[in-house]
Amino acid sequence: MSYTEKWDDYKKRSRVYWFAVTIFVLALAIGLPLAVTKFSATLFYVYLFALGIAGFAICVVGYYRSYWKCPRCQKPFFRTPQSLNTNAYPIFARHCVNCGLPKWAENDDAK
Repeated sequence: MSYTEKWDDYKKRSRVYWFAVTIFVLALAIGLPLAVTKFSATLFYVYLFALGIAGFAICVVGYYRSYWKCPRCQKPFFRTPQSLNTNAYPIFARHCVNCGLPKWAENDDAK
C-alpha cells in the first residue's frame, strides 16, 4: 500500500472520529434540554441510554483511529510501546512517535 493510500485511510478514520464526536456533542447540547423538559421519564432514560451508546462509539472509533499504523515503520503512529496500555497519547502528533515520519509525508525521504 502506498503512502498516499495509507494517508487516505488515516483521513477516513479521523473524519469518522470527529463526526462521532460532533454528533455526540450536538445530541448532548440539543437533546438534553429537550429530554429534561419535554420527554416523559421513560423517554428520558432511553435518551440517556442512547447517549451512553454514542459515548461508547466514540471510544471505539477513537481506538480505531489511535492505532493507525505509520506508513514507514508499521507501528502505531500516535502510540509508543510505553503508551499502548494507557489512554494518554498525542492525538494531534505531527510526527510518528516511533520513527519520526512527518504527518502527510509522501515518501521515506521527508524530514
